[in-house]
Amino acid sequence: MKESILKRSKVRALIAYVLLPVLLLHSCNLLPSTPPNDNDAAHGTLVVAADASLQTVLVEIQDNFERKYPHVKVQLNFGASGALQKQIEQGAATDIFMPASSKQMNSLIKSGFVNTDHQQHLLSNELVVIVNTTNKQTWSSLKKLTSSDMERIAISDPETDAAGMYTEQTLQRLHFWNDIKNKAVFTKDVRQVLSYVDTGNVDAGFVYRTDALVAKNSKIVHFVSPKHHDPVVYPIGIIQQTRNVEAAQLWMAYVQLPEAQQIFKRYGFKMAGE
Repeated sequence: MKESILKRSKVRALIAYVLLPVLLLHSCNLLPSTPPNDNDAAHGTLVVAADASLQTVLVEIQDNFERKYPHVKVQLNFGASGALQKQIEQGAATDIFMPASSKQMNSLIKSGFVNTDHQQHLLSNELVVIVNTTNKQTWSSLKKLTSSDMERIAISDPETDAAGMYTEQTLQRLHFWNDIKNKAVFTKDVRQVLSYVDTGNVDAGFVYRTDALVAKNSKIVHFVSPKHHDPVVYPIGIIQQTRNVEAAQLWMAYVQLPEAQQIFKRYGFKMAGE
């Protein structure tokens, strides 16, 4: 009896010894022959909601990204940071959010639309005052805005646009807000301010330095001290409800690469922390 059991054990061991290489070979054939790469994982349409001040630079970033990753189509949605935040909260299809203030990103984090692990500061900027190039007046300080020859001053809506929020903070801290708000022409976003100054429809306007660099008929007359307002930072975050996680992660990684950073810097942006 013991001899019979011993024989059966030996037979089983022999069968296992013979079949093991076959099973291992079969299991290996179930795995991809090459490791997956970003091009394989990421595909489809990626919706990026970004502050209007990023419009010019992100169009170039988009072109480069799509050439590098041809399976991903990027759809850019520009607007005031606060307006974009509300769109996301109301269910607008969005994968990436790039506002011009931490305020909007923090609101989405608090309400569960963005995970803190999936966001970070990307860029920084400066607030400036611009006038039309035909304006030959001299400037020494922001007090110039309170003078009688400054009748119309373009400011993006402080309730919905980050640039307007920084502008209101500045004028409040300098105690100029009550004198200037009656002259204010409120716009939907910072790029509309630029348009109004470029066309001569207002006497002055508050924009970012990067907006002034792409202006056609405007010039910078005053750099606003950063001590008068919150830091001008551009966070980037992945929306929790994204349907395209791989592409969103790829975009977030790409905008931090040296080749993307060079483009941002060429348009006047600074990388966060610089």
